[in-house]
Amino acid sequence: MTRGPAWGRVPAPAIGDEQMPVWGRKLFGLVDWARDQEKIDQMCLADGRWREFLMVSVQDQSNPRWPTTVYIMVPDQNVLAVFRGYERISKEDLPQRASLLFGDANEFEKIFKFR
Repeated sequence: MTRGPAWGRVPAPAIGDEQMPVWGRKLFGLVDWARDQEKIDQMCLADGRWREFLMVSVQDQSNPRWPTTVYIMVPDQNVLAVFRGYERISKEDLPQRASLLFGDANEFEKIFKFR
């Protein structure tokens, strides 16, 4: 049975890895984050773990040409490693307000205020 591209499967956690969400942050140009959004979508389709993934953005509203900061929540460090260029951050480093790009709205509302 084919499950799509290799990055479509969520890597199994290594022995001793924490089983808790991991956050990452990356700065993008205007809409350059679309590939990563597609990657998260494919992982969720392959494994059905929708509530374990979020992708949100924060953009300076006073300057629409300003780069977008994208934050992703993934199940563990092994999955974060699939997304190149993301800096691992703590939950305390998240902004208070963000826009949901991908994920469960209920999970989003537990963490962020809608921007």
